[in-house]
Amino acid sequence: MVRVLILANPIAGNGRALRRADGLRDELTARGAEVTLHPTTSFADLVAHAGASSATEIDVVVPVGGDGTVRAVAGALPIDSPMLALMPSGTGNVLARELALPTRPAQVAQAILDGHSIPLPVFEADGTPFLQFLGAGVDAAMVLELESSRRGPLLGRIGWVWPVLRVAARRPRTDLCATLDDGRTVAGLSQVLVTRIRNYGGVFRLPPEVAPSSGSDLHLLCFHQSTRWQWLRTALRAWWSGLRSGRDCELHQTRSLSITAATPAATQIDGDSLGTTPVRIGPADRPPLRLAVPADHPALDAGRHG
Repeated sequence: MVRVLILANPIAGNGRALRRADGLRDELTARGAEVTLHPTTSFADLVAHAGASSATEIDVVVPVGGDGTVRAVAGALPIDSPMLALMPSGTGNVLARELALPTRPAQVAQAILDGHSIPLPVFEADGTPFLQFLGAGVDAAMVLELESSRRGPLLGRIGWVWPVLRVAARRPRTDLCATLDDGRTVAGLSQVLVTRIRNYGGVFRLPPEVAPSSGSDLHLLCFHQSTRWQWLRTALRAWWSGLRSGRDCELHQTRSLSITAATPAATQIDGDSLGTTPVRIGPADRPPLRLAVPADHPALDAGRHG
């Protein structure tokens, strides 16, 4: 019997997370799984339950919520962690979309019981775990603006409109420098994005070289744009056709790096504020997580023929 712990974020997706958690529990129970559903009461509660989920007692942990919920659970899982499965229920669900994971309770339940998984590396920024990306500069200023003005659940992507406009009007200036693991430096930057995914924010497409299949390496995107017009052109290309390295940004691949700034600049990880520069980024000191995927997932087929 497969033992499943479901951790649901009650405010994710304007209440959609709890409904999907109930649906997933019902689907798993009907298929013979032993299910515990815990609607979390706080971020600390979420982290505590994830951290206590040993593989000797639980086979699969399922965070039900958005990307922030997934990051919190993944970062708290112990070294001998159970398999991780996702029940996307947030605003963007970027990681699930990037990895082509199922989104309906019946599909997620079947993927869990199939027992197939792919490795999901965990990274750290000054000791704080993350799975997808870290930004320093303009995008982090927008995240900080959103969090400082947010009251209650985020109302979808519409909730980003005013924070984006306020930051654009203020036009914060940054002078960032990225130092790679081989000693190379890239200076005079207005924005730095460290990423494992190409689908940024569920809206913008990064260069095609960016892929989550890059092992334990990170992709470093360096931007020199400084005026509103330059940023507008870059954003429109990212939305319409996707960014291109050499035209819109410099692209590097590295295992670890540090970001500094002449004046402390805002930073964010996976869409949540982190703090300010300087910041050091690299792989977490733990094995990759095992992420549940359907039996017909393309990454499994690539592994069989790789």
